[in-house]
Order: sequence, then C-alpha cells, then structure tokens
Amino acid sequence: MKNLHVSPYRVMMVAGLCLLAAMAQPASAASISGTVRYEGDTVPKMKAIDMAKEEKCHTSYSEPPVSEMIVIGSDKTFENVFVRVVGGLPKDKEYPVPEEPVIIDQQGCRYIPHVIGIQVNQTLKILNSDGVLHNVNAKPKMMRPFNKAMPPAIKEFDHTFNRAEFPFELRCDVHGWMGAYIGVIKHPFFSVTAKGGEYEISGLDAGTYEIEVWQEFWAPKFGKMRFTVTLGDGESKVVDIVYPYGKQAEARQ
Repeated sequence: MKNLHVSPYRVMMVAGLCLLAAMAQPASAASISGTVRYEGDTVPKMKAIDMAKEEKCHTSYSEPPVSEMIVIGSDKTFENVFVRVVGGLPKDKEYPVPEEPVIIDQQGCRYIPHVIGIQVNQTLKILNSDGVLHNVNAKPKMMRPFNKAMPPAIKEFDHTFNRAEFPFELRCDVHGWMGAYIGVIKHPFFSVTAKGGEYEISGLDAGTYEIEVWQEFWAPKFGKMRFTVTLGDGESKVVDIVYPYGKQAEARQ
C-alpha cells in the first residue's frame, strides 16, 4: 500500500476554508422570556370604578369594573408589566421602525390595553369604539404633549412620538377614571405582559444585557427593578419575575 502524502500547504488551505465558512455563518438570534407572577397569600384588592355618569359604559358591565393599577390572574400571573432592555445594546444603532401601528382602544370607558410599548416614530392608532365623547390627553415630559377631543363621530386618529420616553400617562379628562401608560423605546427589545403574565424579548445578539422591569403600583414604591442576563449565540434563556407582597420584584433564573 502506498503511503498517502498530504502537503502541509493543502492542509492549511483546507483549514483556512473551513474557518472562513464558519465565520460566514450568520449568528443565531438569542432571546429571553419568562412569566411574571405575584407571590403572597394576600392579593391586593383594587377599588371599584363608578361609571354611573356614562350610562353607555356603565351598562356594558355585568359587575362593577375595578382599577387596573394591579391586575393579577387567578393563577397569580401579573398583567401590564413592562420588561425592556436598558443596557448592552450597541450605542447609536438605529433599528427599523415597524410598519404596523400599535393600537389602543377606548372601549367600555377604558383604555385597552392599559400599558403599551411602541418604538420611536412608530404609528400609534387610537380608536374610539365606545361612540361617546372622549378626549385623549397625553402627558409626556420630554416631548410636546397633546390633547385630542374624540366625539362619537371621530372613530380613530394616529400619532407618532419622535423621541424615547418611559413611561408617561394617557388620560381622559371626560372620564377621570380612564388612564393608560405608554413607553416609547428606541429599539424593539421590550415586552408587556398580558393575561398569563408571559413576556418574551427576541432577536438579540449574544452578549450581556441589563433588563428593567416596571409595574405601575410597585415602581413608585420600590423603584424599577433591574437584573442582568448573559446570552450565548442562539440561546433562549428563561428568567421568571416574582413580585412578593410588599417587597421589590425579584428575577429568578
């Protein structure tokens, strides 16, 4: 049998081609997700809302509606919690603005959803499904506020925000109980929990990120909670968030 001889040059060339091929492979996007829960035997009870002065809304409820400052499900999952990346992203990088609008509706004399996130320059579409007089009073501090009357004939209007601000309030001066919160973010890496308390932030590069968690009732009392998470290429990491009774929230990996 003849001895096979492979020149060192050929070995180096093959190795170099393999290295180039590996470098050419696109990095897989990483993600972080989890569930936000309340932990405690006593679930905070929210105050009932008296809508008697607006009959159309008042009669649409079989039971008196309550404040949405804290919304906890029967399984103790937490709604309306805003989770966003605040550190670890490339500085000054610009992200595409989604073409689809973020929609908030005035329905049953409430803003639905109660907490929303939107990118800078993305369209916010505000609906009036109630068919009664509303006004939308947005109160940012870093941008020009607006106050838009929406009589029954005006079913929708659009608005865009030209800079980041988090969070600010949306109010209806006609119905004093109506309120919502908006977070305007420079990037797409945020999530707001709905029923079931789940959040997910995807499309991230490998790296270490600082994550901020905001909840309407807890934040003024305990501040915004932050934690760090390190993600590998294509890694999906689960980090659950727990709000103990009377304490700051905790991240549990």
